[in-house]
Amino acid sequence: MKPTKILIILVLAMGLMVCLAKVRGAAPMGTAFTYQGRLLDEGSPAEGFYDLEFKLFDDLCTGMQQGSAIDVNEADVIDGYFTVVLDFDSDVFAGDARRLEIGVRSYDPCDVNAFTTLSPRQRAMRAS
Repeated sequence: MKPTKILIILVLAMGLMVCLAKVRGAAPMGTAFTYQGRLLDEGSPAEGFYDLEFKLFDDLCTGMQQGSAIDVNEADVIDGYFTVVLDFDSDVFAGDARRLEIGVRSYDPCDVNAFTTLSPRQRAMRAS
């Protein structure tokens, strides 16, 4: 077969594939984000399961809590590292700076003790 015939067949095949493909609009982004942290227990990397509590504030030290707290029970901490997915909804991120406050306690299904609040609060969003 001549090279021009092969080229024409390839171009027609590609054109047919493009015509048959459905072009879809981009899906809207959700409000969830991944947070990765490092947890030390008495100076050494934590290991095991922990309950974590996340709250958003509008100030580094004081301020008002924004949205509801998110509890992540039985988070797996490996060599001090953990990854969680948080979703505070879009209404708490209006362009102002937000600070993430993290509370932690060892995992125990019967534990009713309060969370230990870590300091300082972490930057969650830069002001625009």
